[in-house]
Amino acid sequence: MKFLNLALLAVLPRSILALPATGPLSILNPAGVPIICETFSLDIEDVTFSFQNYNSDANLVNLGPGSIAWGDPAPASLNGNGQQSMLSTAKSVVTPYTAIVNDVFQLGSLTHHNNAILGIHVNTVELVVNVWIQGVAYPFVYDLIVHETPNLGGTACPFITGGAGCSDKVEIALASVTPQAVHLMNGVKFEIDLLGFRDCPTCALRDHFISEEGAASSSYLYAMLTLTDCPHRGGGGGDPHFETWTGHQFYDYMGACDLHLVQAPHFAPSLPLNIDVRTKIRNWYSYIESAVVQIGDETLEMGSFGEYLLNGVQGATMPNTIAGFEVKAFNPNKNFHILEVYIDEQEKIVLRSFKDMVSVKIDNAKKERFHDSKGMMGNFDTGHVLSRDGHTYLEDPNEIAKEWQVRDTEPMLFNVVSGPQHPQACVLPDRTEAQAERRLGGKTISQEAATKACAHWPKAHREGCVKDVIATGDLELAALGAL
Repeated sequence: MKFLNLALLAVLPRSILALPATGPLSILNPAGVPIICETFSLDIEDVTFSFQNYNSDANLVNLGPGSIAWGDPAPASLNGNGQQSMLSTAKSVVTPYTAIVNDVFQLGSLTHHNNAILGIHVNTVELVVNVWIQGVAYPFVYDLIVHETPNLGGTACPFITGGAGCSDKVEIALASVTPQAVHLMNGVKFEIDLLGFRDCPTCALRDHFISEEGAASSSYLYAMLTLTDCPHRGGGGGDPHFETWTGHQFYDYMGACDLHLVQAPHFAPSLPLNIDVRTKIRNWYSYIESAVVQIGDETLEMGSFGEYLLNGVQGATMPNTIAGFEVKAFNPNKNFHILEVYIDEQEKIVLRSFKDMVSVKIDNAKKERFHDSKGMMGNFDTGHVLSRDGHTYLEDPNEIAKEWQVRDTEPMLFNVVSGPQHPQACVLPDRTEAQAERRLGGKTISQEAATKACAHWPKAHREGCVKDVIATGDLELAALGAL
């Protein structure tokens, strides 16, 4: 089967979704290694239909978007009813519609109005499905074959028939479908696997449907949405949550030390990139106190309450540059500060501070810069966190931190040495039973209040938001959006 693009998902009622995606997705990269991806959704703005490339001499009438008629109406003696034969289409739900991956769904309905006709008929026609995503129409072309049969019944009928004349067959040429992927601004790539026709949500799939003579017969095109590549983004923030490159998971590390978030030795010609974070313990949890980006020999460091140093200069004038890349500063309010390093128009490194909590995030990362990167964010291609040797899979957050703690044989990127330093091990908070009771007892912010405050956050980040609000007792953190 060939692949089509995501957008056609717009037409499936939720009640007939076959495979609801409730957790991470596993796909294979070109080398056959499993890639674990976050479950993504997409808003489909509209789905429209049209026909093209039909027989121009078949007395054809284009009835407008999604409908086409042909042939000379046959007389009553040949079962004619004064009407041409026709194909019509319809989408099944009102758009906009939120689509999710790994679901079998309807593209829409296709109806053959099988009226008795004379003269030249349409043997083949292309059905074009236009899907609208983020203001852009993506066209998908299906080759349809209409197998016309004699108007009168008899032993010559090639298909099973129950009417007065011979039934026709409408077939979709699956092999003719050309793949077209949707590449969204955030790096998500989707395709659709065209499955074929069904008469009902649970009926068997097939590549055709039979159309009774003198009747209007409908069937439904079904497809499956597939995710062909993960967006490459990630980072760390909150108390703190680390997001791997493919966005498939957040893991929490509750400890204090300096950690390698990302090491990208071939970030740019002769310019390696390193990002380190420093975590600090507060009561029973920890948070990122400061983060430093090094490109080549230049550094940009952000600390609590928006304090920053560019190449050791505190509060350097902004906008500015680091290793030739533009840096801009933003200050939405007194408690919220942002530094953005622009790698290109879409790819950037974002440092943020909310009061004394710092986060660092890389958006729309490109493979040519980060394909061989290592650190807390894992392998760029698969999202799996690996050891320094690049072979051992790590899952336990404490083991990950132990492996990626900045060592005493490695350069110190931060302007000031602070906290546990290798060879001293990372320090874990003292999480006594009494402290756990105070946490669960909701003496800061209740679970219900935190959940309500974080409801507008993206689904993948929502759980982390709730944890952060409860830990800090600060609802303002939720109002700022995902760090």
